[in-house]
Amino acid sequence: LIIAMIIFTLASLGIVFVHNIWLMVALRFLQGVTGGAAAVISRAIASDMYSGNELTKFMALLMLVNGIAPVVAQTIGGIILNYSVWRMVFVILTIFGFVMVIGSLLKVPESLTVTNRESSSGLKTMFKNFKILLKT
Repeated sequence: LIIAMIIFTLASLGIVFVHNIWLMVALRFLQGVTGGAAAVISRAIASDMYSGNELTKFMALLMLVNGIAPVVAQTIGGIILNYSVWRMVFVILTIFGFVMVIGSLLKVPESLTVTNRESSSGLKTMFKNFKILLKT
C-alpha cells in the first residue's frame, strides 16, 4: 500500500511539471495503476484485519467511499479548474497522496503475518495457484 501511494504521489508531482504530452500520458497511466492498486490492497488489508460482521461493515463503508469518491472528485476538479489552472488539480492530488502516505504509515498496521508472507510468495506458488484456478 505504501509503495503504491508513494508512486501515485510521485506521478502526480511529475504531472505538475511535465511539458511533454507522452510523458503526461505515461505518468497518468502510472497514477491510475497505482491508485487502483491502492484500492485493491486496501480490500486485502481489510480481509486480513477483520472477519465476520466487522469485515462486512468495513467492506460496506469501503464500497460507499469507492462509490462516492469519483463523483466528489469530478466536482472538486471542476471547481479547481474554475479558479485555477489544470496543473493545480495535480498539485492537490500530490498533497492528497502525501497525506495518504503519512496516514498509512502512522495508522495502518502490517496486516499480513510473517508466516503467511513466506507461504504465499514466489512465482512458483503463483503459477501453482493459477493452474488450480484453470482447472476449476
